[in-house]
Order: sequence, then structure tokens, then C-alpha cells
Amino acid sequence: MSAPGAHIVETALPAVGTLWVGDSLDWISKLCLMTFVHHGHPVFLFHTHDMANPGIDGIELAHAREVFDYPDAMLRQFGPAQFADIFRLHMIRNAGLIWIDADVLCQRPLSAPDDYLFGYEGSGWINNAVLCLPVQSPTLKRMINRFADPTFVPPWLSKRILNRLRDGPEDERLMRACKMTATALGPPALTYMLNKHGESDRALPEHVLNPVPWSLGDIYFNPCGGVEGWMNDDTLAVHLYASRLGRVHKRVAPAPGSFIAQAAQEVGFDFEEHGLPPTKAVPKLH
Repeated sequence: MSAPGAHIVETALPAVGTLWVGDSLDWISKLCLMTFVHHGHPVFLFHTHDMANPGIDGIELAHAREVFDYPDAMLRQFGPAQFADIFRLHMIRNAGLIWIDADVLCQRPLSAPDDYLFGYEGSGWINNAVLCLPVQSPTLKRMINRFADPTFVPPWLSKRILNRLRDGPEDERLMRACKMTATALGPPALTYMLNKHGESDRALPEHVLNPVPWSLGDIYFNPCGGVEGWMNDDTLAVHLYASRLGRVHKRVAPAPGSFIAQAAQEVGFDFEEHGLPPTKAVPKLH
């Protein structure tokens, strides 16, 4: 594969990229990536291990080292989500792609005015599930530099954790912070840095990219509706927070009429082809 940047200059829509740590995509990730292809975005799927081709036209596979020459130890020291928090910054800087989490559905084509794209979530943090920053962004530069420093103590963490980190080995502080707080390098870090460097005013309202709070994510699978009040014509993407979804949703096909089932129908995603037992339609009471 040639450099991703070479692919994006001639396309009508900006290219997007994501990362997978493992050997095969789950069905939710396949569906989400298909929605970006459906809306016209070139999609790059970066991977850290040998993985099966998902067989989706419009998705190009590339090894993660094509945009970030990370040390092998980094994969052992950080969990997959934290590694992705680091990787996305290098991908944005080195490949010029818009980052998307693999559990984000595309509702409408994305754009990044002045190379900025990110939005609030229900918690009040600025989420990094959809992220673009200019190469010259001070937030981007500072986060890349800080996350490369094993002695760095994230100042956005709680005082209790900060005190524990300062008592431990200096060269393990960042790694230990990630073990204590799963989101240490995620939305809290992005929010802190954007505020510090005067770039947080670029953040979009939560309904644009992260419309439904993670605690209510099961409504995406409700055949009687429930998501309509969270979205409007400005909604560009839907962050599913897949790790927070009930397990049953990942084992069977979504009920006909649900938001997820409708999204799959729109892009031609076949649940049975992915080994998901069908779910019976739920009769609506009148």
C-alpha cells in the first residue's frame, strides 16, 4: 500500500481511518465501517496483527506501522483502547486522515473545516471517537509529545491517583496511570488539552457526533424507537459505545425496525452472513 495521504487528495470526501487490535473484526465494526463507505468516504483500516480481510469494498487494509512506528512493548504496556488513543494522534498527523472509532456509524458525510472535527458527549467531555486536528495544532503536538514520555503524569486525573503515581517508579508513571484509569489518554486528556490551548471552541454539540449517552445505548436496538429525540438534521455520526452495550445485542441480529437494523438495511449488511441468529419482529400495540 502506498502512503494513505496519496489516496485522499483526489476524492470528493475526506478519507477516514481507524485501528483494529486483533485478527478479525466483529460484526458491529464491519457494519459501522460499511456506513462510511456507503456515504462515500475512503476508509483505511489499520491493524497491529495479521488479520482476515473483512471483504468490504471501499476499505483498504494497512499495517499500523505505516503511519506510526511504535515499539512492540507499547502493545504490551497499554490496553487496546489506550494504544488506539495514542495511535490516532499519529495517524492524524502523519496520514492526514479523520479518525473514527470502529463503533461509529456514519449518518451523513463528514467534513472537517480548517481540519478540525470533534464533539462533546453527554458527560461533558470532548470525545475522541471522531477526531481531526490540524498538523500545526498545539493540542495535537503536545499530546503526541506527552504520550511518548513514560514519566508523564496526566494532570487531568484525580488527586488520589496523582498522589499514587508520584510515589511509584518515575519511568512507569504514564503506564501506571493507564492501568488505574482506562480513559487516561482519552476524552479527559483531549478536553484538558483543547481547553489549555484555546481550541475547545471548535467542539460540536453532542448531538452531532455522540448523540446518545453510553448509558442509554441499548435504545439503538429497540424496535419501538427511542433514538429520534437525540438526533436531528445536523447529526453526522452515531457513537455506539460498543464496549458498553449489553452482551445479548452482540450475539443475535437486531430486531427488525430498530435503528441498527435500519442502518444495516440501508448499506446492505446481512446479519445471517455474519452468523447472527435472527430476532423475531416485535408486534407494536395500537
